[in-house]
Parts: sequence; C-alpha cells; structure tokens
Amino acid sequence: MSLIRAITVVNGDAPAAYGLGARLQAEELLRHVEYVQIATDLLSIADAQRHAEHIINLLDGTQGAHFGDLDGLHGVQNPGDGFGILPYVTLLGETAVTAANAPDATNAIQVHSTHVQMASGNALDWAAQIEAAALQIIAASSVGEIGPYVETLTQLSPLLLNGADSNGDGEVGPAEGGIFTAYQHAQYMGAVPVFLVTSDR
Repeated sequence: MSLIRAITVVNGDAPAAYGLGARLQAEELLRHVEYVQIATDLLSIADAQRHAEHIINLLDGTQGAHFGDLDGLHGVQNPGDGFGILPYVTLLGETAVTAANAPDATNAIQVHSTHVQMASGNALDWAAQIEAAALQIIAASSVGEIGPYVETLTQLSPLLLNGADSNGDGEVGPAEGGIFTAYQHAQYMGAVPVFLVTSDR
C-alpha cells in the first residue's frame, strides 16, 4: 500500500501526492494560459512571453530541460511548487503500473491502474504539445507571430486537466481523460473495500 500512498497521499520525493500535485499544477497552468491570451489581446509580447515562461516552468519543474529565465527579463519565475507537471504525471503512471503488479494488488487496483495509465498518457501527450507552443511564443519577436501558438495553448490546456468527451456519451472516460481523470482513478486505487458482516443471531 506504500505505492498507493505515493499516488494519493503526500510522498517524500515530491511536495504533494503525485495525483494531487499534478492536478493543482495543471489548474495553475490554466490561469497562466489565460494571462497569455490577455497579453496577446493587449498586443504585449513581453507579457505573453513572461507567462509562457511560467507555463514551461510549471510543466518542467526545476529539474526540467527547459526550466529557467526563458524571457531573459525578470529572472527565473515559477508559479508552481517546483516539481513539475511532467514529473508528477510520469510518476503517477509509473507508480500505478508498479502497484498493479504487486503481489497483493486487488482487482480494483489493477483495473483502475489501467485507467490511470490511459489518462496519464493522454496528459503527457497534451503537455508536450503545450510546452512546444509555449517555447514558440518565447522564441517569437512580435505578437503577430504567436497567434497559432496561443490558440494551441487555449485548446489543449483544458484537455490537459479535464480531458474531453470525444465519443459524445456525456462522460469523460479513462481513455479520454487528462490529469483530473488520472487523479480520480488513483483515488479509486486507494479505496478500502467495505464488506457487509452478517450475524447468525
């Protein structure tokens, strides 16, 4: 159960449990995508690049390849906890696999581990595209160049957190999910089964 605790409860190698940490950092990223859009509407390339830096630093964490003072103006700015969405989601998926393969893994752990892996994989794909777009904003020389990349951010950042009901059934299933779905099914992995005890008396 120590592996489940790493997913659902604070763990020693990260500031928060992997699922919760990823969710909170993705919520913060959404705010900075909004700031990029506002800066673009105001024709401020400097502000757009500042918040693009925040997005990249939220994704990478302090150990990431792109973390740093990317706009070269205000020093390193990181609105996150320093661990990074990408490391959180990667560890969430990897730990779910390990927990499912443990000798004492219940059927619920194995089933929901698969769901966590599906949603985590989606999240990593979307995160990579978001980071690529943010890096293009950093590299731009004018607001006129960044429109398509801002559009990518605004389209994909909600998917990163919430996923999408791609089949139109009214629900976001694990194969359609993002970080919140992975977080949700990680909680299911840690649920303690309750059994009804009857008495013959």
